[in-house]
Amino acid sequence: MPRRARRPSSLLPQGRRWIACEGRAPYHRRNAGMAVKERMIAMQNPGSRPPAFPESARSGAHDADRTVVAPLSRPSLTEAAAAQLRELIVTGQLPAGTALTEHALAEVMRISKTPVREALALLRTEGLVTILPHRGTFVFVPDPLEAAPICAHWAILATAALRAAAEHDRAGLAAALDGVRLRIAQAAQRGDERAVIRDEADAQAAIFAHSGNGFLADAHRLIAHKIAAMRVHAGRLEMPASSAKLEMDALFKGVDGGDVEGAAALLSARIERIGAFLGQTLGGGKASQARSGVIMPMVLPFLTDECLLSLLQEVSFYLM
Repeated sequence: MPRRARRPSSLLPQGRRWIACEGRAPYHRRNAGMAVKERMIAMQNPGSRPPAFPESARSGAHDADRTVVAPLSRPSLTEAAAAQLRELIVTGQLPAGTALTEHALAEVMRISKTPVREALALLRTEGLVTILPHRGTFVFVPDPLEAAPICAHWAILATAALRAAAEHDRAGLAAALDGVRLRIAQAAQRGDERAVIRDEADAQAAIFAHSGNGFLADAHRLIAHKIAAMRVHAGRLEMPASSAKLEMDALFKGVDGGDVEGAAALLSARIERIGAFLGQTLGGGKASQARSGVIMPMVLPFLTDECLLSLLQEVSFYLM
């Protein structure tokens, strides 16, 4: 079949000819209408020539009647579903290896499967769930070989954030750590090791929040929940709760007194010990039986809808 002859550029409409054929700088299609309008005005004034890039596109000006979408004031269904599931996994209420199905979660949460699917994908980026093709989605099982590398990454981020926070807002960081160390002291008196883990995670979050560097905070957020879940799964702290309280006191005094490098060295050594402890404890395969009466997660193949609904209702109460 013979090829159709190309239409001569001289026969193209004036506006389209100027846009397509004069070799001007390209721009977004939404500015095409404005460009044609400016071309028509230029044709009425032979002494003028249309600009290669329209002024409206160059300045980023918006029409006065253009609707601006306001930011949402409440979390989306995806974020709400991810927050509930994240809390259940990190606290050990959803044990390692538990099977999660989109249909069951959607039924229990009374939402469609789309936000559930997106929430599971978000948790996958945080390392909290494992999605196996043609098999399903499961709560991650801590790997002892990951303990040392992830804690080494954590130490690099934490010490960098501590130095940045000391320079950006040392007084604010000291105040935040002071509040956390008081809560750790109370948890240590009760012997609540899970509360100590949670409070130490709050101290880490405070360091990154006061660093003034959003990139460091985002990088830490990708591993923080997985590390907390691994520590909960280990069944106990790497040291007595009273020793954890003393180390937090030393960290606070170093930041408050201006000894930033000493505080950074203390923080790095603590994270290194956590990594070594997780590698040893998780590798033994007896983390859930390490100490009676502490954290004893049990691997289940699947949770019933009634059990899952009860867990989600309990977590929703604390997240409100």
